[in-house]
Amino acid sequence: MLQLLNAVNSPALGVNLDSSNFYRDGDDPAEAVSKLGIKIFHAHIRDTTSDRNQGRTPLEIQIAGRGVLDWPKILGRLKAIGYNGALDTQIIGAFTSPLSMQMGIAAEARGYLNRCLQTLK
Repeated sequence: MLQLLNAVNSPALGVNLDSSNFYRDGDDPAEAVSKLGIKIFHAHIRDTTSDRNQGRTPLEIQIAGRGVLDWPKILGRLKAIGYNGALDTQIIGAFTSPLSMQMGIAAEARGYLNRCLQTLK
């Protein structure tokens, strides 16, 4: 990705920071934030397990704060680079769950991320 960004060097080309995929590919998401900097145009918030070779992570573990990703560190790095875009909670497979479970997932994710963001002020 860095090679592509450097080769094209266009303000129209950016990155969706998908922290769980960065982690599963062997990268440290917080370090990726520092390296990609202002080229991050969007950020997905989804946690994962320590098993980098696992298929789909169970719904409960995808909720930020329930898996292995260091969200305070990742969010701190996003703040440090001046990121002010969307933080998109992504839970793959949630639409097949009852609405009450979807609402619980959304509420828990929002509460956890809000606490993390409050510590950054």
